[in-house]
Amino acid sequence: DPKRVYIFGHSIGGIVAPRLAERERIAGIVVAEAVGRDWFEYELRNTRRQVELSGATPAATDAAVMDKYRCMYRLLVANESEERIEVEEPVCKEPNGVYPVDAAYIRQVAALHVIEPWSRLDVPVLVIYGASDFVTERDDHVRIVAVVNAAHPGAATFHEIAGMDHLLYRASSPKAAMDAFSSGAAREYDTDLSAVVIAWLKQQT
Repeated sequence: DPKRVYIFGHSIGGIVAPRLAERERIAGIVVAEAVGRDWFEYELRNTRRQVELSGATPAATDAAVMDKYRCMYRLLVANESEERIEVEEPVCKEPNGVYPVDAAYIRQVAALHVIEPWSRLDVPVLVIYGASDFVTERDDHVRIVAVVNAAHPGAATFHEIAGMDHLLYRASSPKAAMDAFSSGAAREYDTDLSAVVIAWLKQQT
């Protein structure tokens, strides 16, 4: 029953969710730790955020962003092979090597107009942001809500969860979350996410 189906999109699933909702009749969407701008710009902002959290100097941070731009352009825009790029520019091994999928997938993501489908959806939307996320930013989530509500006033709701990181674990800060991720330390699921989603679903039904 489409009136009882809600999509949950986490991380890059926040890009997929509104596109899936355009094809299938559903009751609503929940996204968490999402992206609300084009992929190329998101990657640059994410690189700056994470390099700054690592404690790098301002000069080193800017250099890392410039490297990221050059590597991404060659991979995602010029469609050069990763092998060739990394031979010619070894610095690109790290920026390009973090994807858990192949280059073809990321090229498809990079070609998308990320925010566009949000402006066409006429279903309830819950946008959740964990304040300890080191992979996405609050502004993107607020932007998604603003775009939805501009087209359909009141359809979207924003909820921020203090102490939740990108992987939906508890963390005291983005830096703590990034350090825990890098070390592989055991972490605890943030049950506040479940509480927020369930409360919102009850309001819809």
